[in-house]
Amino acid sequence: MKFKIIIAFILCLYFFPVIFGSSVFFCGDTITIFYPLKTEFIQSILKGVFPLWNPYIHSGYPSYADISLGLYYPPNYILLLSQSIKMISLLVIFHFFVAAFFMYILSRKLHLSEIASITSAVVFSLSGIMVDYIAELPRLSTISLYPLFYLALINLLEKPKTSFKTFSNTMRMGDGRREGFRWPGSPLRVAMGLLSGRTQSGKCLETDSMIKASVFLSLVLLSFSFLLKAK
Repeated sequence: MKFKIIIAFILCLYFFPVIFGSSVFFCGDTITIFYPLKTEFIQSILKGVFPLWNPYIHSGYPSYADISLGLYYPPNYILLLSQSIKMISLLVIFHFFVAAFFMYILSRKLHLSEIASITSAVVFSLSGIMVDYIAELPRLSTISLYPLFYLALINLLEKPKTSFKTFSNTMRMGDGRREGFRWPGSPLRVAMGLLSGRTQSGKCLETDSMIKASVFLSLVLLSFSFLLKAK
């Protein structure tokens, strides 16, 4: 528990002006697109009206059907408490804690030492790709779950009854193709993308952000596994 507290303390220091001060994240699509549309959706829910139609943008459009907003992603419903930019900023920070937590669990699963696990968690959660996507909340939401994706994959492979056929079917690309390249964890990746609102980052192997995050995650784990001996 104390090691997780250390990770939380480091993240709190990094985001101190936002968590404990009056600063907010005011940049990119998070503010110009997702904040107003999510707010309109939540306010409709609070009024007891399911937002089948948003008449305030273009000539109107079905906001409930817009996957890119991540309207059915559970953490987004913290906005029921407040529809302020401050709450959006705290929601952004929440995903850094999610990334750090699951990166720590993944590192321990791979038998890295406590120090290596803490370092991996902090390095990944505060990496360039995470900080860069503060401006795009749906993509940040998906990338923060990558360590969970690999953790679930490892747990699957450790199951004694996981046959090659079961593994192959589970790993098949989400579009149902039987030929071509197969990338691990399609069902989980598709679910991550659909819920958080970034279908490209969750489903497509070719997505630039997924390749970068996956390579970075692998390099972090490999580096600390060599530099710091596991207990």
